[in-house]
Amino acid sequence: MSYRKIYNNYHGLIPIDEYGRPYDIHHIDRNKSNNSIENLVALSIEEHYNAHYVAGEYRAAHAILLRMNKPTEQIRKLASMAAKERVENGTHHWLGGEHQRNLAEKLKAENRLYVCSEKHSESMTKINAERVMQGIHNFQSPEAKISVSIRNRENIANGSHPFLNGVGAENSRKRVLEVVHHFQNSDAQKERSNKARLKNSFIIERIDPQGQKTTYLGISIATKSNPGMTHKKIEYSHTNNVVVDGYYWKNLGKGISSTTISSESTEQAIGSGKAAHLFITGDDIV
Repeated sequence: MSYRKIYNNYHGLIPIDEYGRPYDIHHIDRNKSNNSIENLVALSIEEHYNAHYVAGEYRAAHAILLRMNKPTEQIRKLASMAAKERVENGTHHWLGGEHQRNLAEKLKAENRLYVCSEKHSESMTKINAERVMQGIHNFQSPEAKISVSIRNRENIANGSHPFLNGVGAENSRKRVLEVVHHFQNSDAQKERSNKARLKNSFIIERIDPQGQKTTYLGISIATKSNPGMTHKKIEYSHTNNVVVDGYYWKNLGKGISSTTISSESTEQAIGSGKAAHLFITGDDIV
């Protein structure tokens, strides 16, 4: 139960000041985990600010001042005082991070560290998936790709790359030694290349909200003809039957250029002449 609820249950409704703002509930001993009724007192926002300011607790005072609509200069001055307070007591994050690391370890041990929580993991997975779909994920930039490539080579050289450890790494090493790894097999590389070419040869249809259709002979042509569009966005749209950047996208199957590709890779990629996905129809346009 929150401390405001505890106070309300014991003393009744929390007072409201002349501006319609409810009073703050102040912890007398400054320990926010001590919610005993004897440790709680209702103060107006000005009284609460003064209580912390007079005690030299500038960080708490600054947080309250931000809610008081005071001049920027006054807020800036108090922010500086709050920063100095944190430097003096060794809790400022610019002091090497020791305090933050200790706090993180404590929260982690108590299973309260947010970045280690399942909720945070699910949130970041969703955010990253959306960024990848939109083509704006930081890993998709040319600079990031070069940086990752360099780092991977360095990690492989010094033996710290994650693929060099574990069951997957053992299997890969075994396949390399037996010269059956797909990176060492020209036929396998050719198949991968064929699949990539086939994927790009699909005929793509763009449908606007009014039902007007535009056909493109390949995903690359579609992306070049639609600024801001990416391969991933188009694939996401026609795979999930959703609107992306105001348009529906349909995959009409393989195009003419796919005749230069082996029938085996064609069947593996889209299945015996069938289109790769189920698509929306004109009747589904709204």
